[in-house]
Amino acid sequence: MSFWKNVEQESGINAGFGWAVLVFLVAAFVVFHFRPAERNRVRSALVLFVLSFIGLLVAAAALTSGMSNSHWIYLVVRGSSMFMLCAAVVNITSVFLFAIMLRAVRFEPPHIAQDLLVALVYLTIAIALLSQGGVDLRGIVATSAVITAVIGFSLQDSLGNIIGGTFLQIERVIRVGDWIRIDDLEGRVVATRWRQTSIETRNWDTVVIPNSFLVKSKVVVIGRRGGAPLQQRRWVYFQVGLAHPPPKVVETVEHAL
Repeated sequence: MSFWKNVEQESGINAGFGWAVLVFLVAAFVVFHFRPAERNRVRSALVLFVLSFIGLLVAAAALTSGMSNSHWIYLVVRGSSMFMLCAAVVNITSVFLFAIMLRAVRFEPPHIAQDLLVALVYLTIAIALLSQGGVDLRGIVATSAVITAVIGFSLQDSLGNIIGGTFLQIERVIRVGDWIRIDDLEGRVVATRWRQTSIETRNWDTVVIPNSFLVKSKVVVIGRRGGAPLQQRRWVYFQVGLAHPPPKVVETVEHAL
């Protein structure tokens, strides 16, 4: 079998390998051009794609030189290359779907929900590739259960922040752009991440609050009421001498406002 035929066999796309590469590059260009904020993810996807292509070339060269397709070196190289290839495609597809298509129809799921969906796809791909490579998944599942218990016990605070951030984004109690007050701290929410929420204060400071603390605390969302426009009543206290008549005080205050 020729070298290029081996490359097509390794990629699993056969005669459509060239077209698949072209579609991937066009999609990457579209996302890179129309969504500048996602350019880092596009660059990462392109790096993964290049590395996967190099790995497929190495695997094809190994087959052409006579290496068995059951050799552990071949299996590791091919499995790693296929995972990077799938990861690159998933990255571009997720950005194209969430940042372009769904945003065009004014529907944007929470970022955490997007990350969870992408992570689930990664896990599915990894399991499929391991099964295809002949790995016994039962032993991995049994071992991972013990590892998960140890990690969960040692990372309770971090897991609490992650769970808190998940609930905040899914329930949308606090949204990006809201003005909130926590005790004597007041500011505008600029980002809600996996571990923390960032708010900008009027003093030009950015305060990073752990999500677990935010979930447990009393938070006032300023100026927002269900079914009503955004508005807020603010108290302004001042002192007036008793010699000034109330109508004159009211007239002066209204003129000042």
